[in-house]
Amino acid sequence: MPSSSVEDLKRRLSAYPSDAHMFFKQGFGAAARLSEEVRNQVVQELVANFRRGKRRVDGSTLRSMTGLSALDSERLMSAYSLLIGLLSEAEVSLDDLVEAGRDLIYFAQDGASMPAILKPISEGLGAIDAAVQRAQLAGRVLPSFQKMEVVIDLRLQFLDGKVKHHIPVAVAYLKTDVAKEDMWFQMSRGDIEDTIKSLNEVLVNMITAETIYSEKSD
Repeated sequence: MPSSSVEDLKRRLSAYPSDAHMFFKQGFGAAARLSEEVRNQVVQELVANFRRGKRRVDGSTLRSMTGLSALDSERLMSAYSLLIGLLSEAEVSLDDLVEAGRDLIYFAQDGASMPAILKPISEGLGAIDAAVQRAQLAGRVLPSFQKMEVVIDLRLQFLDGKVKHHIPVAVAYLKTDVAKEDMWFQMSRGDIEDTIKSLNEVLVNMITAETIYSEKSD
């Protein structure tokens, strides 16, 4: 006898590591504590970022609207990313996901909240899928930027026990989505000012390109 869609989905969800199961459960637990209005805002924020070409949205971007901790924000983002991926598949329905996910990706006590959590995603799936495809297109071919961390290092030069020169240096770590393709580097104030100027020019050109194409598409 062929297996049902729910059984197939359960097998797929069961294949995730136990740590991932707990992470998703805690993420959906956090979603269950949010109001419907805030959950809708979370979905809108995800879609807005996908449309801008971002394939991974940092959970910290949600903290101001949700009031959650940094860790719960990351859990929430992971949970919603999982939902978008699963519901984007034609053979997975909302009801199947609620049934198959119980005790695997959400706690049983949060079951009553799951339809409401899934609703804004299932209703906006067309726009969400288009935004996700746009973000995936931006990430093709080359390693893609994920995040950048920067600290300031104050460099001192001593002569005869006294500070002769001093200068601040930005020490940066750039993370990509490909293993062993990260980078560590340092920048002076002049480097940063020139980079900001160049990036501002690039941003203006990208916005112009998007506007021109959108006008031709209308």
